[in-house]
Amino acid sequence: MKLSTKLLVTILGFGLLYSIYRLFTGQGGSGLGDFFDGLGYTSLILFVASLTIMVFKIRQIKKYADTFLFLLLGLPMTIMAANRLVHNINHNRTPDLKAKYPRPFSHNIFIADSLRIAVQVDSLISLRNRQTGGIKVVSAFVDTIIYSQSGKRNLCCLCTAI
Repeated sequence: MKLSTKLLVTILGFGLLYSIYRLFTGQGGSGLGDFFDGLGYTSLILFVASLTIMVFKIRQIKKYADTFLFLLLGLPMTIMAANRLVHNINHNRTPDLKAKYPRPFSHNIFIADSLRIAVQVDSLISLRNRQTGGIKVVSAFVDTIIYSQSGKRNLCCLCTAI
């Protein structure tokens, strides 16, 4: 058996062991998803390793048919893993909450409104905590202020409480 075949079989073996390990150590019922993630990473490493071997041994390509089989074996899962990575990156990106129209108000007006609303929210929190006799809400911050198209008044305010 050639050294390249031994290397690729070793990568495949360790990858399968890693995937099985992730299957049984997944948190919150995510074992099967972690298993497929492990298989995806394994196939990605297998694909890159076999492609590297093929590129460096391009003159002796006929001797490396088994490496070509590993390349084909890793290709479908590599495509699926790459698509999943791109989807996860796009899904975990912070949303763009900027208005899609020209803002009819300045940044100073936004800061002033944010401070005014934050003071009102803090006052409401302290009033609620006093009425209930204990600390129910520790702090809150203004997340989003939605303005009217003309910018004359703010329509809505989204706050997050901790």
